[in-house]
Amino acid sequence: MKKIISVTQEHPMVALASDITYMQKSFWCGCSAYPLKLSFMRARHRYAFDPEHENYPCIVFVCGGAWEKVDRNVWMPNLAYYCQKGYAVASVDYSCLPVTVHPEQVAEIKTAIRFLRAHAAEFRIDPERIAVMGESAGAYLAALTGLTGDEKEYRNAYYPEQSDAVRAVCTWYAPTDIHRMNTDMVHMQIRDFPVLPSLVKQSAPPFLMLHGAADSTVPSQQSEMLYEALQNAKVESDLILLEGAEHADYMFQQPSVKELVCDFMDRHLK
Repeated sequence: MKKIISVTQEHPMVALASDITYMQKSFWCGCSAYPLKLSFMRARHRYAFDPEHENYPCIVFVCGGAWEKVDRNVWMPNLAYYCQKGYAVASVDYSCLPVTVHPEQVAEIKTAIRFLRAHAAEFRIDPERIAVMGESAGAYLAALTGLTGDEKEYRNAYYPEQSDAVRAVCTWYAPTDIHRMNTDMVHMQIRDFPVLPSLVKQSAPPFLMLHGAADSTVPSQQSEMLYEALQNAKVESDLILLEGAEHADYMFQQPSVKELVCDFMDRHLK
């Protein structure tokens, strides 16, 4: 059977660069170093038939892993959805325990944000429209990034001329107060991590928090504590509890939930 069909363009072709070094991490008593990398996706701009677009708002994504492991590419198939909706997405490496100390992890994520701003023209992103999003331990680091924009305590020497402040924060099942979690799950090195609700200021960016109501790893009360602090400070914030959802549940990747995230990003980045 031979057919000619007419196809309406609904989504762009998404391109991925998965091996971009944003800084060299000092290692082995300062005698060595290893690269910290990010993976970057956005709509393709190569052929004349590819759609033209202004510079993209960018979502910086932080993978979880109990602060002890990270794979920046594991969520990329699900994050491609946001590229089809008009965003660039950068998923970033950070150092893992036990070979790092606080606040190096969040300082590295902030370095990635400053790197992206320094190379905004190359990546075709808008440096004024950057948000941070993360899941589990990555959600803690994403929230800490958002709550401490441009604070000297959380900066290193890379790209000093750039800001690491963000316009919005989205967290998935975030721990926010380590001391109120099951101590058997808490690595000794993170017991001194700051309590996020105590860092909330009126100048904090807007927050969208997603949490499973049945989460047995990080109870939903962890997000509720941060939500209450944001509300008390009159910071725009929403907490969405997913009925019956566990930690890292498939429900977080359903279209209806992704649409909630997109609506939030659209309000603050577009």
